[in-house]
This record gives sequence, C-alpha cells and structure tokens, in this order.
Amino acid sequence: MVRISQSQLNRIQLLERPSFERLRDERLRPQFNLDGLRILRLQAGRERDLRELYRDRAPYELLQNADDVHAAKALFVLSPEGLAFVHNGDWFTVENFWNLAEGWSDKEPSECIGHKGLGFRSVLDLTPAPYLIKADAKDFFAVRFAWALNNGHIQETLRRDPELQQIYNGWTKRGQSCCPVMAIPALATKQSLGAAWDILDALIRGVYGDQFTTMFWFPARDPDISPAVLSELSPLPIVADEYGKERLLKFLEDEVSVLLPFLASVADVKIYDRLSCVASVQMPPQTSEQKVGEVTVLMKSNGESRSQSYFRMSYVQDIPPTIRNLPDTPKAIRAMGQARLSLLAHLENERPVYDGDSCFHVYFPTEEPTGMGFVVHGDFYVKPDRTRLMKSGYNEWLLKCAAKAAANEFLTTLLRRYQASSVFEVLSSSESPVSELGSSFRQFFAKALQGRQEPFIPTNAGLLKRDEVLLPPTIDVEGFWETHFGSSLGEVMKTKKAFLAPAEDGRRARAFLSLAQVDVLESKSILDFIEVASKRAKDANWWYECYSYLANEEKLSRCDHSFFAGRRLIPAGEPTIIPVAKDDGDVLVSLPPTGSVSSFIVP
Repeated sequence: MVRISQSQLNRIQLLERPSFERLRDERLRPQFNLDGLRILRLQAGRERDLRELYRDRAPYELLQNADDVHAAKALFVLSPEGLAFVHNGDWFTVENFWNLAEGWSDKEPSECIGHKGLGFRSVLDLTPAPYLIKADAKDFFAVRFAWALNNGHIQETLRRDPELQQIYNGWTKRGQSCCPVMAIPALATKQSLGAAWDILDALIRGVYGDQFTTMFWFPARDPDISPAVLSELSPLPIVADEYGKERLLKFLEDEVSVLLPFLASVADVKIYDRLSCVASVQMPPQTSEQKVGEVTVLMKSNGESRSQSYFRMSYVQDIPPTIRNLPDTPKAIRAMGQARLSLLAHLENERPVYDGDSCFHVYFPTEEPTGMGFVVHGDFYVKPDRTRLMKSGYNEWLLKCAAKAAANEFLTTLLRRYQASSVFEVLSSSESPVSELGSSFRQFFAKALQGRQEPFIPTNAGLLKRDEVLLPPTIDVEGFWETHFGSSLGEVMKTKKAFLAPAEDGRRARAFLSLAQVDVLESKSILDFIEVASKRAKDANWWYECYSYLANEEKLSRCDHSFFAGRRLIPAGEPTIIPVAKDDGDVLVSLPPTGSVSSFIVP
C-alpha cells in the first residue's frame, strides 16, 4: 500500500469545508503568544508595502491567476456594492489556498512567474475584505479574509497574556498597523455576501454562461472595521458607477486586447454591469488554439464591434549553464531549463504598423519600452511589481536572444507575408527616450541585423544583402536614382548591385536600414553617376531631369561653379560630353536664349 504524505495530499486535494477548517486551525491561525503577534505584524507590513507596490495591478493579477489554472473565460461583474471576478479554471487545491493565504508562490520554478501568492494581494487595492467563493449549485462554500478576524485574534492574545500589551503598544505607537487583512481566513455565510449572492445565484443559473468554477468578491466596504482603519487601508473600490465602468472598459480595450495573445488559456474576457454584458474581448477558436502567426482579437464595447489583429511568433531558448549560474541570476530562473520569447507586431488593414508604445511584456505589460515598434514578451526577470526589467546577466542574454530572433526568423517571415516598407516600419526604432535596457535591446537588434547573412532588402533585382544595396542620398519614392543610374551602379560602386526599391523607401524604412548600417550615397556622388551613365547615349529628357535634380537638391543647389568645373556634364551632340569649363579654360559654352530653338543654327 502506497502512503501519501500530507504535503502530497495538499497538492491534489480540492479545497472544501473540512479541508479548509483543518488547514486554518493547523496552519493559518497563529498561536496566542508573542510569536503569533509577530507573524501577524509581519503580514501587516507586507500588505502595506504591497498595496503601494501593486497599485492598479489587480485586474492584471486576476487574469494571470485565471490563466495559471487553465481558465478559458473570465468575467468582471460590476455591482453597486463591489466587483466580482469569475473564471472557469481549476478550483483551488488545499496547497493553492495555503499559499494564497500566506502570500507565497506555489508555481513550479520552470514557470517563472508566481501563482496565487504575493500578486493576489493586489486585490487589497480594491477591497478591505476579499472573498473566495466556489460556484457550485449543490454545496455553498465561501471563504473571506477580513481585518476584524485578525484583530480579534490579536485582542484575544492580549487578553490571555496582558504583559504583551506593552510590546504591542510599542509596535503601534507611531500609528503603524500590526493587523493584516489576509492572514486568518473564515468561512463566509450567504448573508454576509450581500450583492455577491445575487451574482453567485445568476452564475449558478447560467445567466453568465456555463461551467464557471471560481468567483472572487471584492466588496467596497467592510461593516466590521472603523472609518479610521478603512482610511489606513485606503482601497480604491471598483463598483457599478461611471468611474468603475470606465476604468474596467479602458483596461479591457487598451490592455486585454493585447494580453490575450500572450496568455496560455484565457481567450474570452467579458465585463458585466450586473446582468448586462457591456464589453467583451475574445479570440476566435481557430486563433486561440494556435496563437502563432496572425491572431485576431474581437472587441465589443458600448454596442460597437471592432477587431484587432497581430502577427506573433514564439520561440523557446535553452538557457546555457553559464547564464543560469551567474551570481545575479535569481533562484527561480536557475531552476529553469528554457526561456520563452514571443514577438508581436500590430496589424492594420492586413499590414504591420509601427507601435510607438510597445513595451516589454512578462505576461502583462511592464513600463519598460522596447525602443522598437513591436512588443517583446518573455520570461524576463522583473521587479516584484513587474513594472521594470531588472538589470542582470540573464536579462541581457534573453534580450540578445530576442534581438537575434527579430533580426532573423521574425524579419524573414514578415517579409514573406507583407510589403517590405510596412515590415521595415514596424521593426524600426522609436524616437522616444528609452531606458538603459531598451537602449541595449535596440543595440543588440542593430548588431544582429548587421550580422544577418540572408538577403532582406528589396530591390529591382530581388532581395539582396545589406552590403549589396545602396540607398540614395534622400528618400526617393519616385525612383529618380533607380531610373537614371540603376544600370550604371556597378560601374561606379563595384561592390553594389542595386538601389533600394523606390516603392519601399520612406522615413521609417530609412530608420530601420540605418540600424542595419546600409550604405547611403553622398549627394555629390551624382556627378560620378552622370559621367558614367552618359557614356551611353541619353536623350534630352534624361539630361533635363538630372539638371533639375542638381538645381533642387538642398546641398548641391548651394554649390558654386568650382564644384562642377572640369566634370563632364554638358552634352554637345552625340556622342560628345564636354566638361564644365574651368575659370582659366579655353572652352566657351554658349546657351541659346529661352523659348523656341527651331530657327537656331549651330555653325
């Protein structure tokens, strides 16, 4: 007979009333002594810090928790009394709940990002008393966390040992709270749910859809705490008013629409105002299954429907032992064998578009700009609040991996699908200031482009390598240089095969090609090209267009006679091209008067 330890049992046993009560009494309720007070004091301090650290992060953390437990759909339900969050993922195991209550992660190190631990405490930004409720029609089961529960334990401890009062007073004499919210949980009654009971009843009856398993309730108020304590906790509740609805709608439209392609399981997120669905973001089934290549997100809000499409590619990188063993590599990453990366480009009208607000994502957006026109998602090492990437050898290695992927497979695949100018636009660098890591990523990408061996620059001769292509001095969408000197390029510049295709030229294309260090002609080089090209007969229109270019080009138009003297730029009858006379020369060039030249005779 195989014996299963209690710790192994906790990993697989679902949280129910008996297992909850055993866990609370044996593991979560501190002793009635000084050590117990110290535990609660520590929890209160952590909550105080995390409320600031995770300010405005609760919706992100809730979605990530739903994704962690394999939920396919999630709901935010607004009520006049608070906010409910619902999903259809796996219900809690005993170990899941234990870690939630104590604020630790129970995710495998190979998954990098934490589970229902510290991040879940971000809900204290929304409520003074969070609830966990099982969506089960047969058996009502709900758990609540509340300040009053823990304060009751503190007061009972002081009653049992009055000598502890002086120590406790010393802890709190400057107004610091030593009483947490999420420490000792309690069973919740139906009566205590308030408006949440109506939401739960509608959920069980299938009003919001079927197969939901888990509901969190975040009431705006807790009747068991004083106004002074509530002021100290300072939650910013989301309720069914204009502010609450606008806040969630903005999150759905601006953030969730970009998040879904990166989530492993969640593909459907809706916002309800009580029983009415006011907005939704969904990935169609055929898209959510692959989440690679072109992905489309469908959005509905305020009666209007729209879609947002992206092009996404994903990669898995083996982490070298030398990187895992660096002194500044965190333990969770040292336990990982591989790191994941995804690159995401916005699409509009079936073409990639530059996104100047692109940031690094670690499942959810950080505040760290990529410095490029596309999003980079990966298993980066981030600050606890996930707003910034940490400076470390591991992150530098992963940034180099992302840059190499972007400059090679990502670029190649995009060029096969879309017009080059659009691809160059989305892969160009931003003009806004970026952080040190964003600047590093830009440099890594530029270096990877410069070292790329596959052709990627479009010309009239097909795709060519960077060192085979020449850029005209300025943007040339009309193709002046290609038309007039394309066939002579190899004679003037021996290592070059073609100019950039005129249709692909543009400001953003130039920004991208500058990262690749593609050679750009100097304006004065046109004289060399005219002399070489005019060795073959050219008609009057060709000459006129060359002269017009010389007259209108910003730098050349300022040059005086000495710049042109001695250069063969004057057609004097086929096949003679004579040089511009020098000041001391004996050749005189005479121009006919303007107007008709039909009656003039050249002697």
